[in-house]
Amino acid sequence: MHSIRTLAFNQRLSELEVLEIDNPSCTAKIALQGAQILQFQPKQSAQPLLWLSSANSGKRGKALRGGIPLCFPWFGSHPQGLQPAHGFARNQLWTLQEVSYDAEQATHHVDFTLQDSPATRQIWAHAFRLKLRISCGQTLNLYLQVENTGQKAFDFSFAWHSYFQVKQIQHTKIQGLQQAEFMDQLNHHQRDVEDQAVTFQQETDRIYPKALGHYRIEQADAQTISIRAPECDSVVVWNPWQAKSERLGDIVAGDWQRFVCVEVGQIAPQQVRLAAGAASYYQLQIAHV
Repeated sequence: MHSIRTLAFNQRLSELEVLEIDNPSCTAKIALQGAQILQFQPKQSAQPLLWLSSANSGKRGKALRGGIPLCFPWFGSHPQGLQPAHGFARNQLWTLQEVSYDAEQATHHVDFTLQDSPATRQIWAHAFRLKLRISCGQTLNLYLQVENTGQKAFDFSFAWHSYFQVKQIQHTKIQGLQQAEFMDQLNHHQRDVEDQAVTFQQETDRIYPKALGHYRIEQADAQTISIRAPECDSVVVWNPWQAKSERLGDIVAGDWQRFVCVEVGQIAPQQVRLAAGAASYYQLQIAHV
């Protein structure tokens, strides 16, 4: 048996619609705002792959903390500081094109699109179309196509701002970034080279502009999480620790210990120049191993 239905993000507070998926492989929830997968748990796993804050209000147009928000057409602060951080894609209502079910693979495929509108052109004056497929089976797969539908080339950056659930951040490490150069966002963008697995004893915010595309989140007494993003050059590793999480306001006290962000994408200076009529493609695969 398999099922998919629409429900409110939060029965008391939400202005958002969410698709709930249940099939023999997994359970999942996807918000139509941002085409954002919020929850995913393989049925063979004892714990969810993704972390979602219980402090989200579910108000329309407000970013949801957790799951996998898509940051587009820029990551981080706006280049001129004139617009909100992380672009607009995560706050827009996407068009749900199709939901299909592959019985042989026990996998749901959910297809979304987002294209330019008067509202987006006030923020970013380019014609574009995004196509996103979210495949929920034994693994979680995201496929993104960025298309330039205008007459002029444009530059963009993006990231899947993935929040992974961990038992305790202090006993978590990230493998796969050894020998990669990074910029320390908490130390005036100082550059250094990672010489071992990334561990956490304090607030961490590092950008690796050029990495290898395969990472593992290893935990004491919990399943390892595999992350594959072969077309994505960049990765960010982030945890706010206690003091910053209290300033953010949408993280319940203590929850900073229960997630880590490993965010793959194309982040400056690895941004993409896309010619008129051209398209670029990216994929992300996440699984317990």
